[in-house]
Amino acid sequence: MTAEFTIPRPLDTGRQFEDGGEFIFNTPDMPTAVWGQGHDVLWAEGEALMIYGGSGVGKSTIAGQLVRALILADGDVLGHPVAPATGRVLYLAMDRPRQLARSLRRQFHPAHRGEVSSRLVIWQGPPPEDLAENTGLLAQMCREAGASHVFVDSLKDAAVGLSDDKVGAGYNRARQAALSDGVQVAELHHQVKQRADGPKGIDAVYGSTWLTAGVGSVIHLDGAPGDAVVKLRHLKQPADTVGPFDVIHDPDTGL
Repeated sequence: MTAEFTIPRPLDTGRQFEDGGEFIFNTPDMPTAVWGQGHDVLWAEGEALMIYGGSGVGKSTIAGQLVRALILADGDVLGHPVAPATGRVLYLAMDRPRQLARSLRRQFHPAHRGEVSSRLVIWQGPPPEDLAENTGLLAQMCREAGASHVFVDSLKDAAVGLSDDKVGAGYNRARQAALSDGVQVAELHHQVKQRADGPKGIDAVYGSTWLTAGVGSVIHLDGAPGDAVVKLRHLKQPADTVGPFDVIHDPDTGL
């Protein structure tokens, strides 16, 4: 018998190659900030932001403040300016969406309803498919929502088995696809169970190393559930380190 060989068809990359000189020399020395300014950049344009910590330390509260600033362009978050969103903000409310709704309600006044309805898009519950398996799905959801920014809340609901490097690498590919589409990505995530002899710093982020390797900025909120004061540490930075400093949560105002 004669073996049959299949000639692979040419792959359509779907994008244009870039001039190397423009890529290198047209890139600014300092990253453009989504959140921050100058050398103090907490969230850089084109680089994902991860906010992680234990349960009840205020991750969703800070995310809600960022959503408000992106939509209304009416103030700083933790003393640092936020660049207004150019499109809609997509919030993947996969972890306890009803609780998130109550948290976001503290961020906005009923007078903002029309603007919120036109600028904020919510997805409740898990995505249609695992984002680490369908690595183009996150970017597709952002395109369908007309989103310039997306919040992934939280990573454990976006992909199953995050401690597996294959899953972590798959999710990172999904994240990078969204960033390549011009979408600014922010993620909320959890830490490993704290022990005296357990991992510290960025190594305490739960899951594969590819989760933190693929982001530009990692913020840790350190505290116990319900603490009025938690410590913010900027563990991975696109520019200079911001903080550390204490964050005081006001449960009545959500600020």
